[in-house]
Amino acid sequence: MTPMRVNIDPLRQARGLTWDQLAEQTGIGKPTLHKLAHGKVQSIRLEYLDALCTFFRVPIADLLVAEVVAIPLTPDPVLQERSRRASAGRKGGDA
Repeated sequence: MTPMRVNIDPLRQARGLTWDQLAEQTGIGKPTLHKLAHGKVQSIRLEYLDALCTFFRVPIADLLVAEVVAIPLTPDPVLQERSRRASAGRKGGDA
């Protein structure tokens, strides 16, 4: 899923709202709110962001949270071989 989620829950809780109340007051369905809050969407509709920013009176930067995704890097064997050969060629030419 997307590494982006919408920071709904802390804002909702700070206002003492239930998910049902938030859905009713923003016009966004409860299942959609849950998906947004837990990063379970492929994309985020601008109208939802606008409705939430307006409702909570926060800038979009306070609403969106980027999840850090660690991507393990493994050495490319082809690039390693090229580098080894280039390095060996420089050493051989200096002699």
